[in-house]
Amino acid sequence: MLFLLVACAGPSEESGSVAPTSCTEAPTEVNTLAGWFEPSASGLSLEDALGFAVGTFSGVSLWDDGTTTPFTLAIEPQGAEERVYGDPEQCSVMVEGAAAWSLTTENGRVALAGDTSWEVEVGAARGTPQILILDPPITFDAVDLDPLAPTSTLQLRTSVRADGTVTFVIREDWLLDERTMRQCVRAGYEEGQVLCQDAEVWEGAE
Repeated sequence: MLFLLVACAGPSEESGSVAPTSCTEAPTEVNTLAGWFEPSASGLSLEDALGFAVGTFSGVSLWDDGTTTPFTLAIEPQGAEERVYGDPEQCSVMVEGAAAWSLTTENGRVALAGDTSWEVEVGAARGTPQILILDPPITFDAVDLDPLAPTSTLQLRTSVRADGTVTFVIREDWLLDERTMRQCVRAGYEEGQVLCQDAEVWEGAE
């Protein structure tokens, strides 16, 4: 499973200007981000990279059996390091780390937890992280659901955004034929989301 942190692109340079760069393919520095607020050599702290997504978040899950239940997502960082590829004002700064997470519903229907890795591109030229996404593998038994089709698979996707919004979606997928995938949201976080739709399978997909 993987945490994905998406960084907003920084402001574009004015037309006609050419910024000097000294970026490299291999990192020029590797620094441990030891303290939450303590900046590294490039001026980055763990709070800068992951601050918006650490803590305990809550919402309400809506299920396809008509029930609703509050859910809680908790995320705790376990350390990180940065890899600097030149001048942080011009080049990539990749932060890689680990985090512990747990996802539970008030009625006990969902009780999942684990450790995972995350990576984000940050730095003055890259803007700030805006969303953290968690998509661990799950089974039907783990969330007390009966499959709708013999060959279907289940996917969980939950996320935290910089504005505090937390999402929760459990979706079941199976092939109807060579070109059609049925996707049924079994649990969601907003009205009108819990439904089934058919999607065309991309010809190049394996």
